[in-house]
Order: sequence, then structure tokens, then C-alpha cells
Amino acid sequence: MVANAPRIPSYRKHSSGQARVTLDGKDHLLGPYGGRESKELYRRLVREWLENRDKPKQESAPDAEPLSMAELILAYWKHARAYYRLSKRHGDYYCFRDALRVVKSLYATTPAAEFGPKRLKACRAEMIAKDWSRSYTNAQIDRVRRMFRWAVEEELFPEAGKVYQDLKEVAGLRRGKTNAREMERVKPVSHEHVDATLPFLPPHVKAMVELQLLTGMRPAEVCLLRPIDIEMSNPTCWVYRPGSDQGPHGTHKTAHHGHDRLVFIGPRAQAILKPYLGTKLDGYCFSPAVSERRRAQLRRLARKSPLTPAQRRRTP
Repeated sequence: MVANAPRIPSYRKHSSGQARVTLDGKDHLLGPYGGRESKELYRRLVREWLENRDKPKQESAPDAEPLSMAELILAYWKHARAYYRLSKRHGDYYCFRDALRVVKSLYATTPAAEFGPKRLKACRAEMIAKDWSRSYTNAQIDRVRRMFRWAVEEELFPEAGKVYQDLKEVAGLRRGKTNAREMERVKPVSHEHVDATLPFLPPHVKAMVELQLLTGMRPAEVCLLRPIDIEMSNPTCWVYRPGSDQGPHGTHKTAHHGHDRLVFIGPRAQAILKPYLGTKLDGYCFSPAVSERRRAQLRRLARKSPLTPAQRRRTP
């Protein structure tokens, strides 16, 4: 059962003989009780109510306050945290937060319907003033545009579609055409540097690095590697499927596009991995707890001073 699931309003009979449903304290008459049309209308109204109950509501009265940017930002932040599974452990959490903070700092009280290209460019100028790089600024502006696309989908205000189309006309910053900071291209670490560090690494970490060099795994994929995720039917080439059943935080980064991520493990990589396969199919190959126990054992063996009486009495 889903926690905090809303109670579904019931299909009831009105004293007039019509069917009715009560949503947010207001009765809606649906037509003759028991009829197919009234049941269809009931299901439609309840579905729309469930979809929109957490969205900011625009009043139909002519003197109602228009939806402000602060209200839109708050609604979108709640949606983004749930939809993208944002948490403080993931970089996207801070990207979305920082982009929306810039917009809110400049246009919190501005009606969302009045947010146009010039105001989006003003937000972009503020991002550049924060010394954000050109590529990062472009990505942040795209996140702001994504907020208005979501507003169109949810019909949060009548002008959302026009605003979104206007914002799409704002071109991205081009290399050499702006004073935004450029990022240096990230290059791979040289093999000479990697080879120089290997003798100083703990055995677990050394094996993880060597496995990455041979297979091209991402760091998270090495950390989450388990025997149950490896197909070993072909002894010359094992196949690792990252995140096969580890939930949203174990799946690979293109899983939401329906793409399969396959990592091929050849004989050299198999030789490195075999000592760490363990006995539990769903246990992690490179467990920090096991590595720490091994480190403690090595420190004990290398100890020069005798154990104290208290240390001898400790439970191993």
C-alpha cells in the first residue's frame, strides 16, 4: 500500500436521482445514477483531481492573483525532486536548485505569464556573473525552459504555451561569442600515472582500478558489481549488466531511454575479479567492510609494540 495515498471520493446517489461525487468540498452532479455516462464522468473527474491535487491552483475569478514565478518554481521543484529522484547525494539536485534560485532571486514576484526571453537572458547574465562556465550556463538555462514545458503539460496558466515557445527562441551561448568562462576539456589520466599509484593502493581498490582499465566500467558500476549481475555461461567473455535489479540508484545512466548497458569481461579481467566473487550471489564484490577488515589485520601483523591487556580481552 502506498504511504499517504489519498482517499478516493465515492460514487454516490444524490437526492435528485443523479449520481454525484464530492471533490474538495464541492459536489459535482454526473447524470442519472448508475448510468454509463455518469460513471465515465466520475472516473474522469476523479483522475483529474488526483493528477492536479498537489498542483498550484489558478482561480477562475477575474480578480484572482496570477501565478507568480515563486509559486511556479515551488511547484516545479516538488515535481523535479520526485520525477528525477533528486537527493543531496546526486549532482542534479544542486544543478536544479541553483538554476531555480537564480530565477527566484530576480523574478520571484513576477507573474509567470510575463516571463519572456529578455528576462531569461537576464537570468543567464546573472549566472555568468557567478562565474559559471558557458556549457554549465547553457545547461542551467535549459533547466529553466524545462520548467515552463512542464507548466504547459500541467496547464498551470493559460499563457504557458506561448511563454515556452518564446523562451525556446533564446539561442545558447556560443564558444568565442560570449564572456562566459570556458572549461578545459577533461582528458583521461595517463597510464603512467595510474601505474605509478597501483603499488600504493589497498588490494580491493587496486583490483577495482585494474578492472576499470580493462573493461571501461564507470566508477559506480565497479562499486555496485555483484556476481548475480554477471552472465558467466561463456568462459571466454563474461557479460555484466549494471543495475539489473538494484532499483533507481543502481541502474545505468541511459536506462530511462530503454537502452541496455553491457560490460564485457575478458580473461584478464576475469582473473582480477575471481578472488572477489565471494559466496553470496547478491553480495557486492568489492565490499568496503571486507577491505577494512583486511587493512586492520595487516596493521595487527605489522604491529611492533605488544598488545595491552585491554586489547587482548577485546572480542575479535
